[in-house]
Amino acid sequence: MNRRRLSRLAVVALLMIFAISSLAGCTKTGGSDAGVNAKDGYPMEVVDSTGRTVTIEAMPERIVSLAPSNTEMLYACGLESKVVGVTTFCNYPEEVKDKEKVGGFSDPSIEKIVALEPDLVLATTIHHKFLDEMENLGLTVLVMNAGSVKEVMDEIQLLGKVSGNVDETKDVVSNMQGKVDQVKQALKDVSDDEKVKVFYMLWDEPIMTIGPNTLLNDVITLAGGVSVSGDAGTDYPTYSLETLVDKDPEAIIFTVMGTGGGIDPERVKAQDGWNAISAIKNDRIYGIDDDLMSRPGPRIVDGLLEVARALYPDRFPDTD
Repeated sequence: MNRRRLSRLAVVALLMIFAISSLAGCTKTGGSDAGVNAKDGYPMEVVDSTGRTVTIEAMPERIVSLAPSNTEMLYACGLESKVVGVTTFCNYPEEVKDKEKVGGFSDPSIEKIVALEPDLVLATTIHHKFLDEMENLGLTVLVMNAGSVKEVMDEIQLLGKVSGNVDETKDVVSNMQGKVDQVKQALKDVSDDEKVKVFYMLWDEPIMTIGPNTLLNDVITLAGGVSVSGDAGTDYPTYSLETLVDKDPEAIIFTVMGTGGGIDPERVKAQDGWNAISAIKNDRIYGIDDDLMSRPGPRIVDGLLEVARALYPDRFPDTD
């Protein structure tokens, strides 16, 4: 099986994960203070992204993360010493490779999780099929499911409250908000007519993209773009080439996977019919690191900056 085939399977798996998250995560925390009771200390009741009320009995000392985004949150908030288990997909920061592995993202080993004796498990909505089993085994599980950049910051603040690392969390969110504000300031005078029409390409055979109710769409909007698939009726629609030509995006963005393979922009440009699209005519096709775009964690704002710089390079002269 070649790299391109493997990469396509990875994209399809990611879409399934996002689709499950979209269906299950219709109830959000609603703000940085939402879901947390008025009492200081523990036990503490919080409401997670799926609307579940979760009781945190005491300050967590042993935490298992079941998603790369959750792992990045924990490290960014200074909680790495409390992380006792992660998935095989958790690859950032570099030192996470030394943590005990509990299995894959979608198929963690419940037996390994229990053996680590965690007092907090950070999951996502893809883990709903294991939720009852984990809770019946006495595990405290908090589900994270941000669908926008703001919700990512809300969840980080929630993590700070349940972990007792409120000050560190405030610093993380402040840094993230600073990058959001940087983008807003740079684009403040861009009129609606001047905004770049963007096509976010998840895959090219078939042509797959994003709908309006997705984290990726929120990133494009914050970056001053207008998604040409913003009128889609599903989160991850497929398009014909004729439809894409008719929508005529001015820029095409795709993600670059660290494992290699994936979308080859030169091959896309060479395919029959694609040269009718303005983005191809003007060589405005940009690859962004997949880890910066697909993970609802603290680095999502770095992905936002990359997209904004690609769409409006003259407004972001400093690329450091």
